[in-house]
Formats: sequence, C-alpha cells, structure tokens
Amino acid sequence: IALALLLSAPAAYAADWNSTNVQLLYGTDYADIGGIDDKKKTVFTFEHADGWKYGDNFFFLDTSNPNARGTAHYAEFSPRLSLSALTGKALAFGPIKDTLIAGTWEQGDGVRAYLLGVGFALKLPKFAFADINIYARQSMRDFSPVDTDTGMQVTLDWLLPFDVIGLKFAFEGFFDYAWGEDGGSVPIEENIVSGPRLLIDVGNFVGAPGKLQAGVEWQIWRNKFGINGVDEDVPQAMLKWTL
Repeated sequence: IALALLLSAPAAYAADWNSTNVQLLYGTDYADIGGIDDKKKTVFTFEHADGWKYGDNFFFLDTSNPNARGTAHYAEFSPRLSLSALTGKALAFGPIKDTLIAGTWEQGDGVRAYLLGVGFALKLPKFAFADINIYARQSMRDFSPVDTDTGMQVTLDWLLPFDVIGLKFAFEGFFDYAWGEDGGSVPIEENIVSGPRLLIDVGNFVGAPGKLQAGVEWQIWRNKFGINGVDEDVPQAMLKWTL
C-alpha cells in the first residue's frame, strides 16, 4: 500500500523545482565475464528530478549501445514523501533536515525490483544536496523460476559544487550497497555499485553556466549483477547537458 501511494502521489502535484538533463557516457573495460555485458559501451541517459510540497522524485533511463545490435535499457523511478510535510511536525535532527518515506522501482531487460523504506535528506556544509535511503528490497528475474529472499539496500547520493581558480566543478554521484537476497534458485550476492563523477562546467566558458558539463564518471561495481567475483572499475568519459 505504501509503495502504491508513493508511485501514484506524483500524478497530481505542482513541482516547486525541477531539473532535467541528458548524458552521454563511454567506457572500454566493462566486466563481460560469461557474456553478461559488452566490453565497450556507449550509454545515453535521460535524468529528471523534481520537488513538490510533499516530497521529491527522481527518474532516469539508461540506453546502452543505442546505435548497435544488443541495445539494452534500464530505468529507475524513486519517489519520496516528506513525513514532516505529511504530519506537520519537523522531523529533523542534527544533520538530518527531513525524514521521508522512500521507494524505488527498478526495471531492466528481464529484471525488476521493488524497494521501500525510509529516507533522510541531509544538511551538509557546501553540499547542494545529500541523501541516505534505507530500503527493504525484493528482486525478480525472468530467467529465475524462484525469487530470492527480500533483502536490504542502502543508497547514498550527493552533489558538491566548488570553484578552483575561477573554474566551476561538481563532485556528484551515488552509492548503492545491497545484501541479503539469498534463497531462491539463483541467489544474489551482496553487491556494491557506485558512480562518483567529477565534472567541469564547460558552458560557463561561453556564457551559459550550468548548461553543459564534461568530465569523468568512475563506475565501481563489486559482484556485478550479484554474481560473485565479477568486479568492475571503469572510467567513463561523460558529457552532461542540462535542459
């Protein structure tokens, strides 16, 4: 019920703020043991975030190798509802500026997952935003006849803008740690996936600050796709255009 509420809530709201961007990434050393992925890959990403009176929403869609055979798609939608706004009481303490009901829906080619838990919006010096979400996680895979146990996941995301000798940079990214999805016909190993990025504001050089950024996203994956021993460390060239 709570997840249904999270998924349906954004249908009738006016956003207080929103941000939309498209990204282009390219890397050449992805883990493809057993043919689970492509060694070289171009990824096109559409990303959107917004906030409204009762919470915030985040969505992205990855399309891998859009101009080649074997194109793959993966998306996540992560709505959150502010308990402070819903109750009229400030559920804030220390560095936590709000407490939220957090959900995520993941959908890929033959895989999907549903996550529900609690989120914390953090107030950290110099950060534009920082969040911690703690979820219960249930995965389903079309190739596996028996689902795994419900596990857990911790997700962090952040944005830290900063200047160096007049140049505008951004250090941003995410970190996911999932565990406990045992049982079933194909158990999922605990895994970590993270994508820290260092970007420079290229648009600032031509009078369009915040529009075009370029840099590197470092994809870090331990037990990729929940497969024991499949690890990945890939620097990806990245362009990000904010609409």
